[in-house]
Amino acid sequence: MVTLRSEVHQAAMQASHQLHMRFITSQTALEELTFIMRHNLGVQKGLNGLYLTFHKASPVVKTLRELLFYTTKLEDLRLQIPGYSRTHWIHLFANLHLSCLKLLQASAPHEVLAEFLQHHDHIEVIDVTSSCDHKPGHCVLTSLALPNLVDLTGPTSCVANIPDHHAIQGMTFTCHAIADEEYSFRHLIMTVRRVRNTLTHLTLGFNPMNRNLLHHIQTSAPWLRELSLYETTQSSLRCSLSFPQPWNDASTWANDISSFQDLRSLQLTTHISLVRRKGDPPEELALAFQWMSGERNGRRVEQTITRLSLRYLKGLIDETKATLDFVNGWWFKVM
Repeated sequence: MVTLRSEVHQAAMQASHQLHMRFITSQTALEELTFIMRHNLGVQKGLNGLYLTFHKASPVVKTLRELLFYTTKLEDLRLQIPGYSRTHWIHLFANLHLSCLKLLQASAPHEVLAEFLQHHDHIEVIDVTSSCDHKPGHCVLTSLALPNLVDLTGPTSCVANIPDHHAIQGMTFTCHAIADEEYSFRHLIMTVRRVRNTLTHLTLGFNPMNRNLLHHIQTSAPWLRELSLYETTQSSLRCSLSFPQPWNDASTWANDISSFQDLRSLQLTTHISLVRRKGDPPEELALAFQWMSGERNGRRVEQTITRLSLRYLKGLIDETKATLDFVNGWWFKVM
């Protein structure tokens, strides 16, 4: 009897998930869902999430627009349509108001997104996956007032210029152009400091020549729980391996990591090996264990990090990834 109840519950959960979330990757699937929404009020009210990804052909704007007008309870909208022009996006979003929308991910031009967001100031999470055509500091997205925004992802040159915001908990700086990769690390840190009291999740790219990287981040955002760092490609190609790298001094990194008060997860991706002999398990384990503990005032300080991921490319030629993960007391290595 218990097993039967469990199976019924599992089936109900699966049906509920299918009802609340839809993934569309073809025009046929788009037309089918639009037809269902047109004739079924229950589905209209039950659809909470819509993910559209079209990497080859682009969906018909008229059909997609009709579908969006039926989604009265939509909370999560993700639109990845690189084939759409600025005109397509303008037509799609014209007079569209989604009163329940909390998360928006879109590859639309920033001007179009800004216009749409002006009428959706209740939104909480924004993920901008398109590059910016404006000069750094002049993106139209930076002038928006979004009082409920708690998580922001976008090109570095745009996200780094957001106005003072006291509610943001997560920030992700992405690289879409050279302007994003060459953006001043000092400027990024200034941005982080503006939200230091609430920021708990941070992802950003770095240049190997950024000295005291972890120290600057820790002093600027002391309450981080998750930190992801990735070396920008152009920077790693330009820098000589003979130059001093932040990870060469593992003890400094270990000490800086120990300074974070709430850090639980650290992920680092770099083109340059973190150990002298790439792929050497003892050296990699020794490095990771050293980073899991640090020294403060000459005293060893144990870490409470639950996940430590060291990801790097063994060489710029073959770009073979090596991964070393520490998760809840267990080490996992994937080559």
